[in-house]
Amino acid sequence: MNMGYFQNYWNGLKYSIKSFFMVNFHNLPQKIIHSYEEIIKFSLVGVLNTLVGYGVFFIASMYINYLLALIIAHIVGVTHSFFWNKYWVFRSSKNKMREFLKFYSVYGIMLLINIAMLYYFVSILTISPQISQLILLPFLTILTYTGHKYWSFKK
Repeated sequence: MNMGYFQNYWNGLKYSIKSFFMVNFHNLPQKIIHSYEEIIKFSLVGVLNTLVGYGVFFIASMYINYLLALIIAHIVGVTHSFFWNKYWVFRSSKNKMREFLKFYSVYGIMLLINIAMLYYFVSILTISPQISQLILLPFLTILTYTGHKYWSFKK
């Protein structure tokens, strides 16, 4: 994966944001800047990952059971997300396998929560699987960021 393209894109985005708000980021404490950058990067990766994961879910759920489609989409999305978060968002250079296992365990917990909530929305509230998953995504995203920030890629 060519990370140079995305780094250039990110630098251009930072410059645009800086210009738009006319804020001199060099005068702010570096830790605050890093936190905002990390949250923005995580959000951008989240949008991309949501498109990948939800796209796989949406298409697969038309052909197979929606819960099986969720599991397949989850595996594809988590693998995709790991590399972006490790190398671009959190810039971690720690043991790849250990972080991979931690990363997957956070997502494993999120998958169990997602399955339970999706089942409730579809079976009890009778909302379509596609709409239900879309409703659940913001809540699950907040939980996931917290798990990765303070456990998977803890500095």
